[in-house]
Amino acid sequence: MPRPILPRPIEIPIGPSIAYVPLTQGLYALIDREDAERVGEFNWFSHCRNGNYYAATNMRNGDRQRTVSLHNYVLGIKWIDHKNWNTLDDRRSNLRQATFAENARNRPNRGLRKYKGVRPNGNKWVAVIFCGKHIYLGSFATEIEAALSYDKAARELHGAFSSPNFPGGVQCNQ
Repeated sequence: MPRPILPRPIEIPIGPSIAYVPLTQGLYALIDREDAERVGEFNWFSHCRNGNYYAATNMRNGDRQRTVSLHNYVLGIKWIDHKNWNTLDDRRSNLRQATFAENARNRPNRGLRKYKGVRPNGNKWVAVIFCGKHIYLGSFATEIEAALSYDKAARELHGAFSSPNFPGGVQCNQ
């Protein structure tokens, strides 16, 4: 009979409210201290999915084994969004229930372009947002004007799940 694998201890070096969960590949996940004892019952590993690392563990249910993500384990629900886009930050304040569409709206720009929802059109810039269908926001003289137009529309259409180019309305200097 193989010997049982003991869970790695949860570390609490960030003060009274945040704990580190050691993962494989030298990574750590963040959790709230009140979840540390429950989370510490399992060994967690780093799991790469869609280009992001997530904390996960394998759980047995009778004869079956399944992989469970730390964020799902912490909240006990299936569809979850990480507010700050850090998929290893599994503190309750960073997690919220979200539909697939809401989660997609909160994704950062991963495309080849500098700003989300902005593309060149001749010597101008066009802003477009998706909300069930593509909505044309206008043609602009500069790329930043188009990006700001996208941000305004994202906040109006997607609310808390908007993923603006300039979080908090901060404008960059060009």
